[in-house]
Amino acid sequence: MESRDRYLNALETVVRDYYDWVRRADDDDDENCLIIDRERGYCLWHCLGWNGDRRVDRTMIFARLKNGKIWIETDETTDGIACDLMRAGIPNTEIVLGFLPPSKRPLSEFAIA
Repeated sequence: MESRDRYLNALETVVRDYYDWVRRADDDDDENCLIIDRERGYCLWHCLGWNGDRRVDRTMIFARLKNGKIWIETDETTDGIACDLMRAGIPNTEIVLGFLPPSKRPLSEFAIA
């Protein structure tokens, strides 16, 4: 339970930092939505809005706790939140890049599942 709380705290801090940074720097009409579900271990940052007649509906970050590890399912940040999680003390062996196909995960420096 201690590692779950530590992982969830680190994950929430990293996602919230990106969300807060964009909200401070944001000068357009897009709406940024942050959803943190600590009970289920989900962190979601989603962007909604309009670009002319085109709908903006984009998941920026979706990460969750699954099988005792942090699974990064979607990450549209420049450097990737995995680096931020490692700086926060989460070992790379506890981070799964879920957006990579399972066959490609062994080529990364992160957990495969």
